[in-house]
Formats: sequence, structure tokens, C-alpha cells
Amino acid sequence: MNARVSLESLKGALDVLGSHKALRREFGMRLPTLMYHNIGSVAPGSNKALTISPARFRRQLRWLARRGYTGITASQWLAWCREARPLPDKAVLLTFDDAYADTATQGFRILREEGFTGTVFVVSSEIGGTNTWDQADGIARQELITAEEIRYWATHGIEFGAHGRTHADLTRLGPADAKAEMLDSRDRLAHLIGEPIASFAYPYGYYNDSVLESVKEIFPVVFTCDAGLNDLRTDLNRLKRAEMVSQYSFLDPFFQVRIGYNPIIVFRRTVGRLRRQAVTRARELLRVRDRGLFRT
Repeated sequence: MNARVSLESLKGALDVLGSHKALRREFGMRLPTLMYHNIGSVAPGSNKALTISPARFRRQLRWLARRGYTGITASQWLAWCREARPLPDKAVLLTFDDAYADTATQGFRILREEGFTGTVFVVSSEIGGTNTWDQADGIARQELITAEEIRYWATHGIEFGAHGRTHADLTRLGPADAKAEMLDSRDRLAHLIGEPIASFAYPYGYYNDSVLESVKEIFPVVFTCDAGLNDLRTDLNRLKRAEMVSQYSFLDPFFQVRIGYNPIIVFRRTVGRLRRQAVTRARELLRVRDRGLFRT
């Protein structure tokens, strides 16, 4: 019975829309969302894995363009999901976390030259400042986008979203503090641009049930760091993104737009994690043996 109902619904939709292509455009779009961080040169002591050179970034955009992909913003995806506003046949969403100054001065220019757009997530208390959250972990100081640059690029095709007030791990805060982080980042950025802020990206990609309850009240479209592709069934408060890193970046666009992640990187990380677990276990056994508690 369920199969017959589904089949009849599909036939009815085809009758109304006229073709499978139109049906897909209306209900079956799949959105690859690429997550970048810094577009620029690798600075001493910076996070090399999260820095993509401008030349490599341009090659990736040209690869996408040759295969018919068109860049959209987070707001355009939201409008398709909620209002059925049309999207390009092969849409791709490029996102940029933390709003590094290099990304603004080099990455945005390349985006425009190659005919793409994107959504940038800003840490509101550090506009014109530095990546203080990274420096606490020993990563080098890097400049972030200024207020003047945000205002300029907001009128030249770049969309801005919120990324928290201080880039705090929201899951480690109480509900009131986590909500304040999100509200401050939204309101400060909206005041700067003069437009409502629709999108948010969880700092570090971390969220829990409490954070989800708060974010639903503040932002209509929210991004995680969970890998995968998005479609009409994807929770708008847990949209997936494919992380773009410098290692194996020549394979990234191919895998990311098709399955939402690079399986080579996933495999290497899994092997690395298993190796660390094995080493830890071996050390524990050696400590037990040295105490005379383990007999061979």
C-alpha cells in the first residue's frame, strides 16, 4: 500500500511538472556544501591543513565551473527549501569559517573572477581582530576581516553569517550563555551590514540537544561540520559540509560534490586513530607488567 501511494504521488507530481528534470529541480536537489577556512599563504605556526593556497583555490573553482556547478548562498538554499524558489541545476554552496583577512583579500576576489559566491561565518567579537581561540591552543596569530571589508563585500555578492561571539564551544556553556553567544553574533553582524542574518555555523562544529533548542529560535539555517550532502530532508539546523583541507586537495572537489567527503582522508584519520589507540593500550600493558601485575 505504501509503495502504491508513493508511486501514485510520483505520477501525480510528474503530470503537474511535466518531466523528471523538473521534478528533481522542485523536490530532489542535492546540495554539496564545501567548508573552507583560510585562503592564502601558510603562515609560520598556523594550521597548515586548513589553509588553501589562492592558486589551488582557483583551480578548484575552475574544476567546478567546467562541470557545470553554480555557486549559491545559504539564504538561497533556505529559500528553495521553504518557498520553492528555483536554484541552478547543479548548485554548490561554498562556506568560509572564521573570516580570515587573507580570505577576504585573496579568496573573495578569486570568487568574483571565477563567477562564484559564498557564505562567510564571522566571529563577532573579533571583527578586525585575530583568531584568539586558536592562539589559546598554540596556533599562530592571524588577522581577521575588518568591519569595512564586511560592509564592502556584503554589497558585492558575498553573504555573511554568524559564528558565535567568541568562537566558544557552545556545548560547554550553560543554555543562557550559549544563547547569548549566538544572539550577540547575529545582532552585531546585522547592525554592521544593515540586513538580517539568516545563517549560523556551530563553532568547531559542536552541538548538543540544548544548543539545538536555542539555535532554532535564532537562526533559520545552521551548519555543522558533519560530512555529507544536503537535500530537502536534511534538518535545516544540522546542514552537512565537506571539509576542504590542503592534504589531498587535488581529489577534494571530485569526492566532495558527489558523496560529501573525501574517503582517503577518512581512511587515514581512521587508521591514525586506531594506531593511537593501539599505542595507548600497549603502554598500559607495559606499565602493568612493570608493576609486577602482569605475568607472561
